[in-house]
Formats: sequence, structure tokens, C-alpha cells
Amino acid sequence: MDVHPYCAILPDMLPGEYAALLNDIKVHGLRDPIMTYNNTILDGRHRWRACEELQLTPRVVPFVGDDAAALAWVKSRNMRRHLHATQRAWVARAFLEQETLMAKMRQCAGLRQGQHAPVGEFVPGREKEQGRARDRAGAAMGVSGRLVTQAATIAKTAAPCLAEAIKSGLIHMPEAFVLAKLSPKTQQRLVAMADPAGRKHATACALNRMRGKRRGPRCADELLPSTPFARAFLNQVERAGIYTKEQGCPDTATAIARLRAEIDWSSAAQRGQFARCEYTATIMWALCEERNRRVEVA
Repeated sequence: MDVHPYCAILPDMLPGEYAALLNDIKVHGLRDPIMTYNNTILDGRHRWRACEELQLTPRVVPFVGDDAAALAWVKSRNMRRHLHATQRAWVARAFLEQETLMAKMRQCAGLRQGQHAPVGEFVPGREKEQGRARDRAGAAMGVSGRLVTQAATIAKTAAPCLAEAIKSGLIHMPEAFVLAKLSPKTQQRLVAMADPAGRKHATACALNRMRGKRRGPRCADELLPSTPFARAFLNQVERAGIYTKEQGCPDTATAIARLRAEIDWSSAAQRGQFARCEYTATIMWALCEERNRRVEVA
């Protein structure tokens, strides 16, 4: 059975939560029936899935009421879910969007035949009422109206992968607010990165490129007193490391494995590149040995 859009607003259970539910239904049977609305699951999609896995026939009860009552039911049934603040704000935003849509539909239905809804008309107090609605939506989920507003801003430009990561709790609001400023393709690449530190660094680099800067954040070593030649050389080498992290290689082992797999070892042009890169690699090898020697002396 399909899941109703109101039910889909809520994030999926964590694997551990679902395993506990599955075991409980296996031992005690289905305690609460599945609530349906318009032949879709309004409440109990995880219970439905568990019954399918256990080959049990679930008890189904149709919901009696309109869309507003159905949305209120979903909200009331899921207040017990253990969600962090970002997830609660994301859910509150989605509930508020549905409530706003229903209000507009009621307004259109209330117009007399042949009458048009005002477009762009200024209504005194409308912004204040919208602010109060956000505060109420946030309070119902235990977050501030400001956080709901921030979630609504992110939702305007968030790629589907980022929206799903927020909903599932993988990415929190401050990071999501920054990621949503980037292109959908960049968002997809960064959300796919498993290492939070690497994703944070790659995000900063992507923002710098978007703002017209050619390079990522400078490392602390670059600010140490040295000659312009030394600083320029290390900056150029550092950019290679920044690029590999941007491409989803948070550590040297990952970068080496990827390069070994992707380099065309039979290409003459590639061998020429190696000859040119070997010059820089030899210098860096000697510099690393010198650094280690100085550290040992110190």
C-alpha cells in the first residue's frame, strides 16, 4: 500500500528502532492498527512493513475526517518520535506548508463563481500572521519559529539528496544552510561524502569558487614567516591536496587507491606527466625528511 504524503513528511525509523519494532510485533503481534486515508497509509508505515516481512495480516482502520483532520492526526501521533532539532524544524516546515496549501484551497473554494483571487494585494498584518503561524508550527514540534523559517529557506534551494539527508538526521541545520547555497550537482557530491571533516573542507572550497576565489582556506603553515618563493611553492603543492579532498578523497590511502585505478598506465602522455611530477615529488620528499629531522632535534 502506498504511503500518504502527510505520513511521508516524517523521517524513517533508524535501523535500531525498526529492529525493535519488528521484534515486538513478532513476539506480541500488532498492537496498534494501521490507519489509512484515501486508500493510503496515513499512520503506521513501519508497522505495515514489519507485518509484510513477518507475513502477518495487519489490522487496517480507515480514518474518518477531512484533510485538515488527517494532518492533525499525523502530527499528534508522531510527537513521541525522538528527533533532533533540525529534523523537528524540517518536519514543522513541511506541516506548515501543507496547512498553508489547505488554507489557500479553502480561500479559493470560498470565492464566488467568476470572482478572481487578488494577486499581489497588500493585506495588513499578513506577514505578522505568517510569523505567528511559524511560531505555532515550531512550538508544536519543540523548536523556535526562527528555526522553522531557516528550514523553509533551505528547502527553496536544497537538492533532493540534501533534503533527504536533513530529514534523516545525517546533516544538521547550520551545515545544511551553507550547502543549500551551492548548485544541486555540488550538493549531491558533498552530501555523498561520508567524512564530515572532509565534507566541511570541500564545502568551504566550493563556496570560495562560487564567490570568485581560486583557492580554498589557507593552512596555518602558510602564515609562518618564510620567503615568497617558499610560500608560493607550498601553496601550489597544497592545492593538489585540496583538489583531492574536493573529489571525495579525505585521506591519502583513498586518494592513492583512486589514482591507481583511474590512471592510464599505458599512455605515453601519462608517462610524460609522471616525469614532470617526479621533479616536484622529489623536492617534497626531501622537504618532508628535513621537517622530520628538525622535529626530532627539537
